[in-house]
Amino acid sequence: MLTRIVLLIALLTPLRAIAGGDDGYILTVAKARAMVRELSTDCEKATYKPRLPYRETFEKAMRGDVKALYTVFTDENYHSGDNEGWISTAWPLMYVVGDKRFAAFLQTLDERTQRDIFDTVLCCYPPRLKKGYFEGKFPRVAAIYKRLHPPNASN
Repeated sequence: MLTRIVLLIALLTPLRAIAGGDDGYILTVAKARAMVRELSTDCEKATYKPRLPYRETFEKAMRGDVKALYTVFTDENYHSGDNEGWISTAWPLMYVVGDKRFAAFLQTLDERTQRDIFDTVLCCYPPRLKKGYFEGKFPRVAAIYKRLHPPNASN
């Protein structure tokens, strides 16, 4: 039981940093890569999950491999088993992949899948990110997001 509590705290800490607005969304690539690798390790260790090439697939995804990215975003076996762990890994994964490669990946998908991925990556998106960080760091990805979510004409 204690192990589960410690694991839960470890998984929620990055999510709290992102949602809490303490600039936890601003990462180094090395830190983001470590966060993604932690999830791949958690998936490998989970006894209730099928034996899949988690680490290999996440490593390919971090290099921008379209098939691997599709797999980790759409196959729930590659998620941690709790929403918080996976959600707090999606932003770092995009961060590692980078703007150009992540945008290229998104362009291979239908709009519904793109929206689902944005809902995951940006679910804990602090309001102040809308003031330029996302658009500055990920201009190509942000352009796809804006196409899917045009500004309200009444504003």
